[in-house]
Amino acid sequence: MKNADEVCQRLERFLARRMSQPGTVKVDNYQVIAGGYSRHMARFTAHCDGLSRNLIMRADPVDANVTIDSDRTREWALLQVLTEGTGVPMPRALYFDEDGSELGSKTIILEAVQGHSLLAEIRGEASPLVADPVDAFAELAARIHQTDLAQLPKEIEQPASWEDYIDGRIEEWRKSEAQQVERNPLFRYMAGWLEDNRPEPAPLRLLHGELQPSNIMVDARGQLLAVDWEMARVGDPREDLGWCTWVESMQPPRTITTDPSRLRQLYAAKSGLDESLVSPGAIAYFTVVAGLQGMQGLYTQVRELSEGRNESLLPAYLLGALSTAHEQWWGVTRQG
Repeated sequence: MKNADEVCQRLERFLARRMSQPGTVKVDNYQVIAGGYSRHMARFTAHCDGLSRNLIMRADPVDANVTIDSDRTREWALLQVLTEGTGVPMPRALYFDEDGSELGSKTIILEAVQGHSLLAEIRGEASPLVADPVDAFAELAARIHQTDLAQLPKEIEQPASWEDYIDGRIEEWRKSEAQQVERNPLFRYMAGWLEDNRPEPAPLRLLHGELQPSNIMVDARGQLLAVDWEMARVGDPREDLGWCTWVESMQPPRTITTDPSRLRQLYAAKSGLDESLVSPGAIAYFTVVAGLQGMQGLYTQVRELSEGRNESLLPAYLLGALSTAHEQWWGVTRQG
């Protein structure tokens, strides 16, 4: 993206071709949303024939140095289905620049949520609208996981079996080690530990992939809506709980996972998953499975930095997270 004036002009032309109201579109109040590491995010207001809409743009950054590699076309295909055919609470997906020819890079336009993030509310930075954040989180996770897989677009690959899915997630550890600057025996150890400690299988479900308070909005009615679906996939639903647990262990203080026993009980009751499958050991297992996802892009950037192919400051800024992640993964294997 270039300067704000040029972005607004491009948005005006883009929206004028798609909005149902006739007339000229005017875009203002353009503001970049800080905090994400992988996508360019901004909010803006579009005016047309006396009507105003607050919208969000979610775009591939022009700078290729991103910590997470994901596909906007795949994300758009899923968001369309979730918007039109399911009851998953999320902002409506409206438009898509599929090749970047109009907005400079692949860009998704969504309705803006009139509210704040769940993280801001839990931290006391916004007026409380959610009576019980843990209960509401469990309810949101359950609703996502109850999505009919038959409705999903072809872009969302569905594993042949639970075993195939777990095999693939374990193999990612071996591939990641092979791609690093130096061999890392911890990754071989973690892959072996995952092989030897598989929990009982659970039914495959749609996962958000990064379900955590910072990726959840609270609207004016106190309803939770999931945002940032770039890592969504079909897999073991316990991985979403594992991801949230891992993120909160890496970035304290804990919020949703302060009382893990209560979270597991609430989720089991709301999702219909047998409580025996949502055991402490199973969630610990999926903190490891999910944790590598958050670090893979950073490992790639570190390698590229060492090879002189990456001049971004982001890898240096995040480098300390690697040793913390290693400590967390190792700690899981020493439990019980």
